[in-house]
Amino acid sequence: MSGQWDAIIVNYNGELFLDPCLRALTRMPMGPGRIIVVDNASTDESINELAGWPQADVIEAGRNLGYAGGANLGVGSSEAQIVVVMNPDVELDQDFGRSLQQLFQQDESLGCAGAKLVFPHSGLIQHAGGHVRWPELTTYHHGEQEVPGPQHAESENVDYVTGAALAIRRTAFDSMGGFDESYYPAYWEDVDLCYRMRESGWAVRYEPSLSGVHHEGGGQQRGDDYFRAWTRNRLRFAQRHLSRQQWWQEFIPAEISRLRGELSAIDSDAWLIRSGAATIDEFARRGGVPESPSEPVSRSEPLLDAITRIQELAPIADPSPPPLTPSDGVGRRFKRFLSRFSGRAYAEELYWQQRQFNESVVRAFEAQDRLNRELAAQLLYSLTVIGSHHYIDSQSTYQSTVQDESSSST
Repeated sequence: MSGQWDAIIVNYNGELFLDPCLRALTRMPMGPGRIIVVDNASTDESINELAGWPQADVIEAGRNLGYAGGANLGVGSSEAQIVVVMNPDVELDQDFGRSLQQLFQQDESLGCAGAKLVFPHSGLIQHAGGHVRWPELTTYHHGEQEVPGPQHAESENVDYVTGAALAIRRTAFDSMGGFDESYYPAYWEDVDLCYRMRESGWAVRYEPSLSGVHHEGGGQQRGDDYFRAWTRNRLRFAQRHLSRQQWWQEFIPAEISRLRGELSAIDSDAWLIRSGAATIDEFARRGGVPESPSEPVSRSEPLLDAITRIQELAPIADPSPPPLTPSDGVGRRFKRFLSRFSGRAYAEELYWQQRQFNESVVRAFEAQDRLNRELAAQLLYSLTVIGSHHYIDSQSTYQSTVQDESSSST
């Protein structure tokens, strides 16, 4: 039964992982008929590493097509009816091929299936099916960081399965038009494909009999580029899968609440990017989702000013009296001395200290309120623009479809 499926590896600078990934595939009893590696213009030694693997068919894309573009190119080069699109940092278990073929033969409605993936060394669950939280549209992996147990051993229909090791029925994939390459360079393209499949009647299932180890980026820290791409593609996903009512009545209030909640984590300029505020502000300035992810993110000066103001006022909001300095003068020094013996002078000193403290607190709350309002206004404006584009694009697509059908009927 070997050869009834193909493995598609989308590689970008995965040199360190290619050897164990390919070794696992070639040693599998019921392994893939073809191993296709799409290299997205890696700048490391990936191509030299692949030269030592004649079992792999290497496609050099010439430029970084992103995960979706690389996957589409690889699947398009395959003739297998089942394909497994995967990252190079995944090592599939030896029974993967046997389980894969049985699953798709037994259930003709199965469009795609996701593997049970564990972290290396610890063996803890990394992915056992994916879910999308509503209405805020954030994702999470079921069972992440848990010890594998009975709760991870049952098949389950899920919102999505991760593209790290995604088994797909070719007819379902082709009917969807493949991955949407606008989710560049990565993130949310797997969620989008699974949602479109489910909407078309195909089953999307977590299958624990498909298993492997996922190094997930080799333990590298997620940088600013990750947070920009994740936020941009998350909003792109919201554009395409929410109705107008869901957009305005559920998603926007939830997004404003989420972003306001991030205020508690203010400690540096990095917060702007990691919370998504900088990317959302960029959308507002550009009038929609930018097509090029490489363009710089603009900073919102009013937003930065307000954050700085709160940080400066935080230490001022302290009820303890300020220490005396040489510039305080004899009068204040004498009053401070008398305050130890005179109740009236002591009360007067406390009064002025309390007043100073109250004023600083008021200024801090005013700055915080301005910041909240600016965030909400910018976010609402940007989502209004994106939402209107979403509606206009949908209407344009509908009008084009109607015109095409009219033309064909005549």
